[in-house]
Amino acid sequence: MADQKYCVCCGEDVPFHSVERNERRETICSYCGFPLDIEPLWQGEDVSSDTVAFIAEDSVSLRTTIGSILDQNKSIQRIVQCSDGAQLVKQVTKSYNEKYVNGRNVTPLFSIIDLNMPVMDGLTAARSIRAIEQKNDIPPIPIIFFSSVMANDRLREAMTSLSPAVYINKGKTKDSQDLIGRINILLNYISDKYLKH
Repeated sequence: MADQKYCVCCGEDVPFHSVERNERRETICSYCGFPLDIEPLWQGEDVSSDTVAFIAEDSVSLRTTIGSILDQNKSIQRIVQCSDGAQLVKQVTKSYNEKYVNGRNVTPLFSIIDLNMPVMDGLTAARSIRAIEQKNDIPPIPIIFFSSVMANDRLREAMTSLSPAVYINKGKTKDSQDLIGRINILLNYISDKYLKH
């Protein structure tokens, strides 16, 4: 039988073929076309670790505010902002492919997730990410739920099953100073727990 490689998309060993394009050689799953391996045809300079933080929040102003504050931290090289849970799952999966399939030095640090979003809510997105991690034996990315939803037993149970996960309430007030205070609580927690000082 011909050589086979594991395909994350198909979830099994598959036959493959190679294609050269965009100054690289790609090993492609013969079934689904998913890239299994990418090898540059030329050697560029060595790149240090690319640390990534994710924000999934449907409010543009809140997402932008959190992103601009996180951008000031030198421990984070890239901030990926998503307006819904489906975009978040896609972007986290993309970073896992960069790291575990393509061999790039990418480190997903954490994900800030709103619970109520269009297309896909925060809990469904978090469960999808955990399923991908479990299926592919990937260490779980820490999740920080930042939402105005009141914590109840269902949410606490979900956070236990999605560990490492924590919930910080952003409040329902329209007072911008109160919201800024809650954003600072969120960012202080992230800084203490996940970022280099």
